[in-house]
Amino acid sequence: MPALPRERLALLCVDMVESVRLMQAHEDAVIELWQSFVLEVHREVFVAQGGQLVKSLGDGLLASFGSPAGAVRAAFELQRRMARRQAGLPAGCDVRLRVGLHAADVVRTDFDLLGQGVNLVARLTAAAGPGETVASEDLRASLVGGLDADWEDLGEVYLKHLDQPVRLYRLERAQGDAAALPPDRTALQPTLLVAPLAPLRPGDPQAALHGELVADALATALGRGGALRVLSPLSARRLRGRGADALAVGAHMGAGYLCSGECQVRGERLQLHLRLTEVATGQSVWQGGGQGAVAELFDAEGPLLPRLAGALRAALVQREVHHAVERPLPNLHSATLLLGAVELMHRQSRWAFEHAGQLLAHLTERHPRHAQPAAWRAKWHVIGVAQGWSGQPAEEAARALQLSDTALALEPASALAWSIRANARAYIRHDHEAALADCLRAISVHPSEPLAWLYLGVISGWRGDAARAREGAAQALSLSPQDPMGYYFDVLAAAALLGAGDDAESVRLARRSLRANREHLPTHKVLAIGLALNGQTDEARQVVQGLRLREPGFSVATFRERSPWGRSPRGDTLCEALAEAGVPRH
Repeated sequence: MPALPRERLALLCVDMVESVRLMQAHEDAVIELWQSFVLEVHREVFVAQGGQLVKSLGDGLLASFGSPAGAVRAAFELQRRMARRQAGLPAGCDVRLRVGLHAADVVRTDFDLLGQGVNLVARLTAAAGPGETVASEDLRASLVGGLDADWEDLGEVYLKHLDQPVRLYRLERAQGDAAALPPDRTALQPTLLVAPLAPLRPGDPQAALHGELVADALATALGRGGALRVLSPLSARRLRGRGADALAVGAHMGAGYLCSGECQVRGERLQLHLRLTEVATGQSVWQGGGQGAVAELFDAEGPLLPRLAGALRAALVQREVHHAVERPLPNLHSATLLLGAVELMHRQSRWAFEHAGQLLAHLTERHPRHAQPAAWRAKWHVIGVAQGWSGQPAEEAARALQLSDTALALEPASALAWSIRANARAYIRHDHEAALADCLRAISVHPSEPLAWLYLGVISGWRGDAARAREGAAQALSLSPQDPMGYYFDVLAAAALLGAGDDAESVRLARRSLRANREHLPTHKVLAIGLALNGQTDEARQVVQGLRLREPGFSVATFRERSPWGRSPRGDTLCEALAEAGVPRH
């Protein structure tokens, strides 16, 4: 039996809270309210956001949208309009909505949408409180924090009739707190954001996949040499499917210029169309394109990408940049697996983490002569040690260092490998001098590598170098303002600022990190220390209670022994702060 045709949609499900009680007490008022409300949002909200009403059931509705951002805007507008209607209702008739959002591949019929995604969005809607909007990880991953919405991680939630828990997030209207530290406005380099190329024919999955990987390769080529500040490809993926509001996203990320375009796959050939746009004015700076064999596109020595990168570079700053530092894997399927593994690794779900490890092990076996899989696999081992997920931390630590050395032997100019080796040396071996040298080497070969700046900041904080700690944190956050592992950037920047003595700013970043991911243990520790140093002892003790539920054996003594802070200039002060927050000394 042939597979049914499916399309990727953002699903919005609405449920009226306590509808049975409201119908019993105020049936006519509730029916009249609901009918007029559905008609209003169908005409004025859904259509405006690219949505379509699928069905209304009297106490709820289902709608579909072409983009997650449109679904989120519609959800917030539904909540606002229903709240506005309360003034005209009888006493005791308090109609409130709960809204659920999910992105899924569904089957569209003439009268309905079908598929597991439809069932899931209905289940997760029930997890929302009155007046709340919740979203699945599949939908939240496409949003731009601080622009589309702010969110709080609710953890993995068991839903009715589902065997496995689902990661949920409570969404709120954006308050504009997307970048922890503003980009350096005195920087001489223009800031460039390279968006994933859109399929020339909407709905073409092969073209969408190629367009994303071409954007990654272009960003790598343009970032080398320091002539441009190129925002990370991981942040750039937030522009997938954004269409008309791509410039707003670029402005939100602090980009001065946006490279966008379309691609089309025809057999073994790929056709590219590119545009360079000034974000502030919307003015087109350059247009161009070309075509080539798919097999040649991801070769740093191939003819097409260097030519396009050179034209973009000349239009922006009229000077050269070098070839890409990290060579994209030549096999398209393997590159896709690598991108997925990196994202899964940083979700901090145990299942996702283990699955990422399997993908990375498979990639290193398939491509033993490429540095990227080995470098990210080293990072995977470091995360396992930091989270306490490894039953043999000494062996895991040795494996991380071995893999990072292997990556550098394969590609000595890999900024990613230098950065990850710095992290392994500093966190596992506490060899801060060698780790700092690795960070500086990474920055010298790729000045736009955000991880290099992040580790430079935190290592400098451990060493008591306040100026360099602040610089590293600021550069990392500005170079990757919408990174999928944003919680990780926030907490390491918070740790860097602890070392610099900026305790209040450290608390702000650590709080934001914890809201995004409650399962990352170092975040609890950094936040507890910062709160105690700021005199917020009661809140610090609450954070420690959550920490000790996740790591019961944690003590000041283990912190001093295992953490790089134990040997830092502020080590004694931080240990006393933990004790004040309620962490046992032994």
